[in-house]
Amino acid sequence: MEKAVRTFGIAMALALLLLGTNAVRAAGVTAPRFDLPGLDGKRYTERNLIGRPTLMVFWASWCPVCQVELPKLHDMFEEMKGRGLRVLAIGFDDEEENIRRYVSTHAQIFDFPSLYDAKDSVAKRFGVFGTPTIYLINGHGEIVYVTWLIDDPALKGKLESLMDAREELQAG
Repeated sequence: MEKAVRTFGIAMALALLLLGTNAVRAAGVTAPRFDLPGLDGKRYTERNLIGRPTLMVFWASWCPVCQVELPKLHDMFEEMKGRGLRVLAIGFDDEEENIRRYVSTHAQIFDFPSLYDAKDSVAKRFGVFGTPTIYLINGHGEIVYVTWLIDDPALKGKLESLMDAREELQAG
């Protein structure tokens, strides 16, 4: 068991190192167009990204890292939703039934819209290579930062800056 955990850790570190270079290049560009169904029956598009900072999280029910990160995402959302943070959780690389089951059995976590990318086409347009992948998008619909962990200090710093700027704009 210890060897399996160590091997998994090494594989994750290599994946983050290799994938990080692709993800960083995505920052600063307008988020790709998309149109996805939410599990709530609504349609969500790139127009939903305009006006407020948004975290878009691509995840899968089988992903052990996602199972750790999604509760952290929930906590961050609870802490910042009063400041206007929007979260879209996009299930991909998985069967819709698995995504629906996971969301319904973890309903206390998913107090933000959950979408399903049936053919992984939106994930491909965003350049997602692993799960979870978290995109921070500003109120203009531009990708500001990409990461794999909610606890990433740079993510928290950039999100705080976006929220502060939004509040200054509203006050001013």
